[in-house]
Amino acid sequence: MDGYIAAYLPDECLLLFFRNGEAVNAASLHTTGRQVITITDALNRMRLEAERGELAYWTAPMEQLAWMYHSCAAPAQPHWMNAADPGTLFSKLQQEKATGVLELIADGRVSYVRLEQGRYAGAGYFCDKPDGMSVPHYLESLFRAGESGEPPALSAATFPAVADLPRQAPDALINTYRQLYWRIVPRGSRTRTGRSRSSRSRATPILPKPWCGPKSCPARSRTGRSSCSRASK
Repeated sequence: MDGYIAAYLPDECLLLFFRNGEAVNAASLHTTGRQVITITDALNRMRLEAERGELAYWTAPMEQLAWMYHSCAAPAQPHWMNAADPGTLFSKLQQEKATGVLELIADGRVSYVRLEQGRYAGAGYFCDKPDGMSVPHYLESLFRAGESGEPPALSAATFPAVADLPRQAPDALINTYRQLYWRIVPRGSRTRTGRSRSSRSRATPILPKPWCGPKSCPARSRTGRSSCSRASK
């Protein structure tokens, strides 16, 4: 079964992605940004915070999982928004002819909108969208003030639309790569700590630089399924 585990830890939210019931990738969301991490690292962090953390699992379609993953892995372009005038965001996206996925976060609720040339391309995943509500009306509702009268905490970013969720290399392969690296790198190019002085020589792939985002986690509900509903109209 396809889905993901969200681990709410004191200082971060970890996402563990599953394909056919097997963990294939992981990511971390924290106050300074987000990034892809190894599955082993994610599991170790969960174990360390077992008493203070909280776990939840949701099933989700593979396309949504791929978008969630690439929002952490791909270079995302932040977009400024005015809660009092949501039209400015979408007008700017149309002017830029943005193509890809728009991630829209409103008070911790995360939705994904597929864009083509700055316009809604007829697909997306929308957190807690009522059945029967149109996508435009739902998006407008995200900008409305809450019961307290305060405007919602909003953020938006776009990134390329990729339908595939990549699988991380097995730990055994990574360890083999690391051993091979240390055999190849001459001893004279290493520092006393055993690391290569060359900033371009790494034992593991370089992780993408995370973009700054809010302290929130996608689809934070407790229904056992992803609270993002898919819309095609």
